[in-house]
Amino acid sequence: MFGHIMNVDVRMIVIHLTNLTDDLLAADMVYSPIMQRQVGVFLQDLLYRTYTKLLHRELFEDGRLSSLVRNTLNTAQNKMEDGTEPEHKLDQDMLELFSLFHAIQKLELFESPRVDNEESERESFDWYSWFHPVFSMWVQRCGLQLQAVVEKDLREDQLAIPLRKKKSIVSRTREEQGSSTLGTLEELPIISPSAQKLIDDMRAMLYTWIECCWPSEDTYGLMAKMVLEKLFDSAISYARNLHEKLRLKGYCDEEGQFDISPQLCMALSALDRVIIWTQTIPESCGWSRRKSCAPELLEENLRLRDEVKQTGPTVPRLERISKEDLQALYEIQRSGVIEIRHVLDRIFYRVTAKMRPEIRKNVYHLCWCASTSPTEKALNDLLVYLESNFDTLRRQVSTGLLRRCYLEIWSECLEQFIEQAHKEAEVAPGIGGPGAFLNPPDSPSTLNTFVIPLSTHFTESQSAVAPNEVDPETVLRAKSTLLKLKHATELLLRFFMRTTNGLLEKYELENETYQDTNYLIQLYVSSTPELVELYFAEKMEQQVCRILLWLLTSCRGTYSNYLPGK
Repeated sequence: MFGHIMNVDVRMIVIHLTNLTDDLLAADMVYSPIMQRQVGVFLQDLLYRTYTKLLHRELFEDGRLSSLVRNTLNTAQNKMEDGTEPEHKLDQDMLELFSLFHAIQKLELFESPRVDNEESERESFDWYSWFHPVFSMWVQRCGLQLQAVVEKDLREDQLAIPLRKKKSIVSRTREEQGSSTLGTLEELPIISPSAQKLIDDMRAMLYTWIECCWPSEDTYGLMAKMVLEKLFDSAISYARNLHEKLRLKGYCDEEGQFDISPQLCMALSALDRVIIWTQTIPESCGWSRRKSCAPELLEENLRLRDEVKQTGPTVPRLERISKEDLQALYEIQRSGVIEIRHVLDRIFYRVTAKMRPEIRKNVYHLCWCASTSPTEKALNDLLVYLESNFDTLRRQVSTGLLRRCYLEIWSECLEQFIEQAHKEAEVAPGIGGPGAFLNPPDSPSTLNTFVIPLSTHFTESQSAVAPNEVDPETVLRAKSTLLKLKHATELLLRFFMRTTNGLLEKYELENETYQDTNYLIQLYVSSTPELVELYFAEKMEQQVCRILLWLLTSCRGTYSNYLPGK
């Protein structure tokens, strides 16, 4: 059939197998119906048994195909190491062996829609074990290619928007982006060339594995683990190297005031896109049958599944894959995504840390501006600084990433408000006003340094333990400043509600930190009787909540006793 296999070109074997498969298809569609009506014989089934018997004898008997594969790979690799043949020759040889695998697979797994479902299953045959060394070498070669992207392409990547795409990016106004649907292709941002190259290469590697449709449930987990580990090793390495590049560049910031730059947005979008793509791996491989997903992943998931369906078969039936293998694969995917998210979290942490001095300066200016200056005017510098950074983010990051940026910056602003509230409430004499510490005259040591909360000064009579050196005007000014901070917090909330354009709900902004900020200011500006009253009011509210919860639980238990069957 094939002659001496060691002397036959792999491409010729592929051609012969393809012709045999076409013969089976023609027999099934044209001749089998006639033969079945005339003599009651399935011609396609007879041909299939004959062809596979010849195939097993010519290719697999005495390990002929395995010997051919070893000889081909060893020869190509030795010549590549000696420099007598280029590196791509080995890749070409592996491509031919992949084609051979798919040709054998197509013939072995040929199924006729005309065959009765009650027909006994065909005898299983190990036609795939010869492919193990090819697959292992392919995974190794893919790892080298992905590592080249991490090292070379990322090093040369300037994290700049291509000139041909700048016009379309700049033309997108806030209203246009706010009206776009979550997760649509129009909303997805442009990412850096290195990130796009990495995702394309990882997608190609994953699709090649999916197309293999590995038939053995015993070795499926091992093969899939090799692919998954290589994918996530490359993705994590890319994330860490990108973070290091940002760190060395000062997060792409110019000297002086820190502003979020387009280069930083490109880096954030790159990591975000890598995370989104890696989250689609279980769905595209058939390990998961999720009915829904996050909005920002929906478009990518649908497109990924469509491409998988168009390019080849899916993985073996899930019931044939052991639970232990599935759990191991999910663990690799989960831990890999978490590791990349940690890198993204570190970048956000550094960005908010770099924005902190400017936010702190503007909050300080808010407190120490002229008392006659309206709060809206005093807060304007902070709002202008935030809006300039928000405008950069809106134009260049996805909706999901923009939402994360809003929340991170909102939290940083609230932290600065809390810090300033503490400083304003600590009144000290002769050291420069609020924020200083009071040292008792008889104790020059700093070990006994303590602060005087503002609320201790709002009593009907002067306390014996309170220092009388504190200027009442300083206390009144601190109280006025704290009330201004409270008003500014409300204005900042309105600003975020307006500028996020519905991306954040009010309850998300009125989070625990926001409540703590208002609560802290309320404590500092209240007198002692008011604090006692507030304390008892809180305790009464807690007791009422416990009673209501107990009544609700009791009523449910009583009602369940009257349900049918009780």
